Amino acid sequence: VRGGYTTKPPRARLIMASSPVQPPDSVRLGAQS
Repeated sequence: VRGGYTTKPPRARLIMASSPVQPPDSVRLGAQS
């Protein structure tokens, strides 16, 4: 997983994390699971 992570810029990670389009429910379900 680190290989793909390193290949992708850190900016994409910030955008994905800051993306308000993604519903928090999904994150909650994943964390709870």
